[in-house]
Amino acid sequence: MEITVPRRRTTNEPFVRLRTASLEPADITVADGLPVTTAARTVIDLLQAKADGGHIGGVIAEAERRELITVDDLAERVWPYARKYGLEATATGRDLIDHLVAQAGESLRRQEVDRAGQEGFDAAVVSSPVIQPSRRISRAVAP
Repeated sequence: MEITVPRRRTTNEPFVRLRTASLEPADITVADGLPVTTAARTVIDLLQAKADGGHIGGVIAEAERRELITVDDLAERVWPYARKYGLEATATGRDLIDHLVAQAGESLRRQEVDRAGQEGFDAAVVSSPVIQPSRRISRAVAP
């Protein structure tokens, strides 16, 4: 278990790791009556610790599915870590998120909707008859 504290502290508990950091009120939420960091702050902490990219991607995908984050808001906060994860200097936060989610073998809802839309379009094209424009229409359009 990792606990963020505002100033240096120690513990004798072997399963507890204390991390010193200042948190903004927006980085804290309450879960089951306990103050915890938000999903977005947790992702940032994982990026700072250079955790496994696939693990972080899984966290991002799950948080997005549970509506704990919005990808656009998270992208604004994570872009400085793109180089740490092997992306080019010009990579955006969105590029980093897509890269990490792909490493996890996951997909975001946006990607799932896009894929479903494309599959639906492809199925509609295959099942519909091909309609050829008549010569009359072609001549009317031609100069």
